[in-house]
Amino acid sequence: QCFVSTSTNPFINLSTEQHIFQSCYEHPVILMLYINSPCVVIGRNQNPWSEVNLPNILSSRTQTDAAWGGGAVDGVSLLRRRSGGGTVFHDLGNVNYSAIVPALGFTRDAHAEMVAEALERGGAVDRGVRVNERHDVVMAAGGVSVGGKGGEVPEVKLSGSAYKLNRTTALHHGTMLIESELGRVKRYINSEARGWIKGRGVASVRSPIENVKVDGGVVGFAEEVGRAWGRKYAGDAGTVAICYVTEEEALRIQEIKDGKEELESMVWMFDQTPKFTFSIPVSGLI
Repeated sequence: QCFVSTSTNPFINLSTEQHIFQSCYEHPVILMLYINSPCVVIGRNQNPWSEVNLPNILSSRTQTDAAWGGGAVDGVSLLRRRSGGGTVFHDLGNVNYSAIVPALGFTRDAHAEMVAEALERGGAVDRGVRVNERHDVVMAAGGVSVGGKGGEVPEVKLSGSAYKLNRTTALHHGTMLIESELGRVKRYINSEARGWIKGRGVASVRSPIENVKVDGGVVGFAEEVGRAWGRKYAGDAGTVAICYVTEEEALRIQEIKDGKEELESMVWMFDQTPKFTFSIPVSGLI
């Protein structure tokens, strides 16, 4: 089964994803696809002060926006997700995919390889698309053809992943850069305080990134992922039942509404930060 969210509210989409993960049946085979309005999403065990440029995020918002949550129609939202991994930037040119499957037999590469296959079928052929040792989907820098070239071609990251597992169920969710405004990434994921903070939080691994061109853009890629899901779990002739979920339908479910409110809260965003120390340089001070 495939759920496609028609909402671009990241607080609703992440809460819907969490609800499906927590309430699915014993042997789930569920794909969820969604696109978020501009936002920065940090991992469950990360420090927002060291990962994110908080002043730039706040200055992107209008006076009518809440301090950090509430959707930020005219600016950039900041969220802490419930899974691990590093910090990512989402916008309308980035497609998010979530695979929810039985924990037994789950591997971190299985669905990344499925997505890499979808890229190649969508037109990103002969670009060296592959899954690396960090389970990221990468390709040759510049989208250049690697066919017949000798030596190593520098690679760029197209998709990062995060995971969450319980006793019976595994969640693998990832991003795919298709038509993202990459010039905005450095502005928001570049904390000037990074070198002054030491703590137990998980630090992001910085990697060069690029968009990958596929036929049909974000819609074309989403359709290819859906077909790849069908081939993987229903065979070449299999079909996938698609359920479109609107924002209004999602918020009728109390658990999703509660999850959205928790993600928007200052307590979840900042008080969940692992213990850390902030040291101000004393050089030049009297």
